[in-house]
Amino acid sequence: MLEQSLRPLGIWRRRAQALQSLGDAMVQRDGIFPSCRADCEQLPGVGQYVASAALLFQHGRPEPLLDGNMARVIERYFHPRTLADIRYDPWLQWIARRVISNGSYQATNWAMLDLAATICTHKIPRCEICPLRKGCAYHA
Repeated sequence: MLEQSLRPLGIWRRRAQALQSLGDAMVQRDGIFPSCRADCEQLPGVGQYVASAALLFQHGRPEPLLDGNMARVIERYFHPRTLADIRYDPWLQWIARRVISNGSYQATNWAMLDLAATICTHKIPRCEICPLRKGCAYHA
């Protein structure tokens, strides 16, 4: 059933199996993600992003939701970097942690994701209305 629902997305069989395995694991855990990153990432289908989201939203930990969108905002604001997998880029990880370290971890993560989706877009960024434009290396 789950496979058929995911088929139009092109992720049907493998993703359905991973989601089913994760669902089974979460039922065994009463819906609670582990509070340790390494333990989160041991769950089926859970990588860095989902582990960060679980630690942030379920455990209140200061974790950045570092995806391609947040990486784009950070890179444009500070400076371009040598392209590497964002999951393993120590500079990008460090900057992302600094960006969200203001005490409002969840709100700052949401703000970064909203900024990337609405203003600092991939193809045509709207720099003229960006609240970060004054210090932005991309806008300069």
